[in-house]
Amino acid sequence: MKRAAPSREQGRIDVLVTTAFPLSEGQSGAIASALKEKLGRDINITSVEDPELIGGMHIRAGDLVIDGSVQGQLKQLANELGI
Repeated sequence: MKRAAPSREQGRIDVLVTTAFPLSEGQSGAIASALKEKLGRDINITSVEDPELIGGMHIRAGDLVIDGSVQGQLKQLANELGI
């Protein structure tokens, strides 16, 4: 899997967004806008598809990881149930 790397010299950060289904331009733009507000830097999004996520998305921006995937939620529930 490709890793996102910060481009500090340009004030930009590369963000890897993994989704179960393709992102529309509008969705990609909304993600970039929200991350720019949160991180205070310009965002360069690379999007990949992984059907194993089932739904939702996994975002990696440097050291920041946001797992909003159905797969991640199921793993968390399994851990909490001790399965």
